[in-house]
Amino acid sequence: MKTAFLIGTLLLSVTANAAGVKYICKETTEYQKQTLILTQVTDREIKEGVKERFVLEVYQGYEKEPRLVTKGYVSTEDVMFSFKSDDKLVSAMIYLDELDQASLSEGRKDTGFDCN
Repeated sequence: MKTAFLIGTLLLSVTANAAGVKYICKETTEYQKQTLILTQVTDREIKEGVKERFVLEVYQGYEKEPRLVTKGYVSTEDVMFSFKSDDKLVSAMIYLDELDQASLSEGRKDTGFDCN
């Protein structure tokens, strides 16, 4: 089990360093059923400490149109992806070593997501 976790973490770390990164995350509560999609806009390699452009979309339930679309920057530090929207109203965190502990903040509202 530990070996599978380590291999998965290494694979995700390698994937995070490739251009065109996309994360698809599901809300952890069964009530809302939201989906968060974080997509890299540029085709540059993601490097630690260098901000990259991303688009964040949030879908409610089975809706085909997102309820929220915002552009911003992702900064990386070790195993953490930190998204901040251009207007500073939305932020998201994804931990590559704990993909089930992702979060989205909209104003004062925080929502947990699982990116496994």
